[in-house]
Amino acid sequence: MAFAARFPLVESSILARGFFYQPSSPLSSLSELSNCFLSSSKITLEWNEMRGKLFIKASEKSVITSKGVRAFVMGKILNSTIQKAAVLNIDDKTVEVQLEGEKEKIEAFIKSLKKEVLEKFGNPKLSFTDFQEDLKLEVPRIMRSSQALMVGQLEKGIGIQLEILKALKEMSWGLKELPERLAEKLRN
Repeated sequence: MAFAARFPLVESSILARGFFYQPSSPLSSLSELSNCFLSSSKITLEWNEMRGKLFIKASEKSVITSKGVRAFVMGKILNSTIQKAAVLNIDDKTVEVQLEGEKEKIEAFIKSLKKEVLEKFGNPKLSFTDFQEDLKLEVPRIMRSSQALMVGQLEKGIGIQLEILKALKEMSWGLKELPERLAEKLRN
């Protein structure tokens, strides 16, 4: 049976508000419809979920990029029950934390995150904005965003390893001559 025939008032109500619903399979009840609330920008949230972002702002440039705030926050997300999140460096002083999930879990996570970040990096150095709900925000699954962070960190690490190798090669020339220099010093 077609959706319009089964739920004519519901469908017209949804369309009148500017939303559309295209079922992939016939609905069995109105409660199932309430769990499938979709808008034209593919926003899917349950009644108890939220989506949005907050910012962590530093008073000094070096705190965000050199201290690993983004990696620390991503680690906390990976050890939480949140399934959709991303952590982005906006500039030298700002990290954006995007979250999507159950309202209670997100609120508890933010409360815990604020405490742990301030303990680790210092209260006067960092501050948090309030969580801003944004239904149009597309928050990726945590595995995707954590892998992107990991690749970025590996890129930094490769550059540092190359610098270390260069320095070691330069030092090795001096080390080859070291036994002869020591022997000469001991003779004198």
